Amino acid sequence: MSRDGWGSSLLATIGLQAAVVIIAGLFAALGGKQISVSLIAGGMAVVVPNALLAFYLWSKARVARALSATAFMVGESLKLGATVALLFIATRVLGQAAVWPALVAGVFLALKGQWLAVWFTRDS
Repeated sequence: MSRDGWGSSLLATIGLQAAVVIIAGLFAALGGKQISVSLIAGGMAVVVPNALLAFYLWSKARVARALSATAFMVGESLKLGATVALLFIATRVLGQAAVWPALVAGVFLALKGQWLAVWFTRDS
């Protein structure tokens, strides 16, 4: 796969992940605003660091023409730390309005949303 194809696959993966979270958040709004906001906050706590990691790895690959295991591990560690930090911030901002099952569902949906990219970005 060319580097341009690789970049578009990353963009599609992050886009699909965000779309799953947002669509689920819209459906969750049927249960109430707090449920919807909690679900989206949980999902975006995963999507945003994933997008930053994808950009970091893509830019490293463009400059170095190859990715080292160290670059990947550093990026992955930062992504995990950012995810935990964003979840902490989301719970602090939402306070008593946080709906924990919805927050966890948002995280779960964001993680599973990546798997949609397997079907949508595979080469025919």
